Amino acid sequence: MAAARRKRTILGGLAIGALATTMLAGCGGDDTVTDQESAPVNPTTAPTGSPVDVDPSETTASSLSLTSPDFDDGAALPDSASTTAFGGQCDGPNTSPALSWSGASQDVASYALAIVDVDASDFVHAIVIDVPADASGVDAGAWDELGIDGATDAGTTGYFGPCPPSGTHSYVFTVYALDSMLGLSEGFAYNEAVDAMVGHVLGEASLTGTFSG
Repeated sequence: MAAARRKRTILGGLAIGALATTMLAGCGGDDTVTDQESAPVNPTTAPTGSPVDVDPSETTASSLSLTSPDFDDGAALPDSASTTAFGGQCDGPNTSPALSWSGASQDVASYALAIVDVDASDFVHAIVIDVPADASGVDAGAWDELGIDGATDAGTTGYFGPCPPSGTHSYVFTVYALDSMLGLSEGFAYNEAVDAMVGHVLGEASLTGTFSG
């Protein structure tokens, strides 16, 4: 499936892939910006969650796993996960799904989590860093309480739920176990986090949910 082929990975020794060269509106999968897609919440730059190159030999062995009581890997996200945006393109409560992770190295100092729509040029729906090392999950709707939130490609901070214009999109949830805190300020850019994670990732795990517009 598309999520398996294009799953984002951020590990030690990574190099940032090229950014998408066309602006996508919301979770739009095509290049055309419609009136609805050009609502004020839309991003002003191209999606930033670009795929990255990885050297797996430089990572620490980890059995980190990520699950959710709200959806199975590869299955549909709950309707409550969607947001309200883009002039009525979607109308949801923006409730982030509950997540649970386990199996991190004993050297973990913090976690980072990200959500990316791999069917919209890796549109960033959420990224959070400096999640405490003793955390093992997050309740539904509590994403914004995890740690330091970065900017989404919708121009917001915190969790921004699915809002595809049409078709079924795949959303990859990834947790990264890190050997340090990153110390970035609220509203940091996705690629700032990528740069800060270089050489500090002990392991990662991903989970894919789908949503249809």
